[in-house]
Amino acid sequence: MTKPREDGALSHSERLKIEYAPVVRALYVCMQRFCTPGIESGVAEVAELIGRNEGTLRNQFGPSKYDHAPTVHAFLQVIEALGPGARPAVAEIADLAECVTIPRSPRAAQVGAPPGVGEAFFAFPPAVERSLHATIARLQAGKTLSVAERTEARDALFDLVAYAAYLITRVR
Repeated sequence: MTKPREDGALSHSERLKIEYAPVVRALYVCMQRFCTPGIESGVAEVAELIGRNEGTLRNQFGPSKYDHAPTVHAFLQVIEALGPGARPAVAEIADLAECVTIPRSPRAAQVGAPPGVGEAFFAFPPAVERSLHATIARLQAGKTLSVAERTEARDALFDLVAYAAYLITRVR
């Protein structure tokens, strides 16, 4: 394990890994957990997928290896190779911009939308009303939500956000 330089001056690699430690750490953990059944797993597999040397990749992305930093190209290649497995790292990147990430669903049935795009758009407002009717009524009456009601409302909102994300993918 390499340590940052003692003289106080930080190299580009050190600054990157210190200032963006949550992102680097999350991406490295995602790489370590990456697995395709029947194939060597982890950083070795990611290195193979993107055509890079495993040791170099470990040094560039290892959160405690301060001598090397990944290039933007390598960083994006790793995220692309990990696909959905990169979500924790992407969430850390989004957090830097004070945003949240929402996984998108390519299929209408996965979000409870009708199969046609037009019908899916038309059905969205009634879906919001149906999903949140009880929560809205309770809040409009000035009542507080119980723990169970908050959980139910949160789950309904996540379902609606997934539905909305599906619609967004239809108009991109």
